[in-house]
Amino acid sequence: MSDRPTASLNPEEMSSGGFFDDKEATIEDAKFEMYDFQGNSEPAPCLGLTLRTGDEDEGEEPTRQYWSMGNREKWMPSDDGDALVNISTNDRLTLSRQSNGVFMLQSMIESGLPADRLSAGKASILNGIKAHWVRVPGPVRKFKDAPEKKSADILVVDQIIATPWDKGDEAKVTGKKAAGKKETGKPDTNLEDKAVEVMIQMLAENEGSIEKKDIPSRAYKALGNDPQKNNILALLFKPEFQLKHFSVSDKGVITLK
Repeated sequence: MSDRPTASLNPEEMSSGGFFDDKEATIEDAKFEMYDFQGNSEPAPCLGLTLRTGDEDEGEEPTRQYWSMGNREKWMPSDDGDALVNISTNDRLTLSRQSNGVFMLQSMIESGLPADRLSAGKASILNGIKAHWVRVPGPVRKFKDAPEKKSADILVVDQIIATPWDKGDEAKVTGKKAAGKKETGKPDTNLEDKAVEVMIQMLAENEGSIEKKDIPSRAYKALGNDPQKNNILALLFKPEFQLKHFSVSDKGVITLK
């Protein structure tokens, strides 16, 4: 048994599936989500991919893998999970090259994925890509006034095998919209009511006030397995929603009106 791989205890290596390494798999359901690595860290904006090997007939289930994308106080998944929204005060903010997600995307570019395909920032562009996946040592991270920190192994791509646009099939890349659902640009009433309810709950549990930076972790836990969790989290962070229903101080503290 000594030659078998052991389980990593690093949260950033954990996923909803098992240990995944040295396999060919096709990407499905690519989305940005708030994820807490199975309760082992604070929820953060992550890129989630379902990887299907094609060996399901042999008992191998598709696995959901996650890569952290950045600071939860600066980035939030869009309502549909297809993009990361800048919620910071810096309109020119870009993703950090030190994040695991960027490290993985860079491996796809180095393996032949055209970089301009990623410029629009849409997660769905990754759907349908078949690649060979391996684990490699992550980048060495440098922090101000702190020693260098070596990252744990990260799942990356070392070969692009096929893409949907190889056959000129762009429709597979962008994904499908839900049938019968119209995009009006207005927030769903039920979704907004739920977001208000969650905010009031958090205020009640925190003596009537909450700082914006504390919203992701508290709301993530409060929403549990709610199927609309990502949409509600995104709404909670929108300034127009906060100002419509609550009082917001110059220091970013939210209270009841």
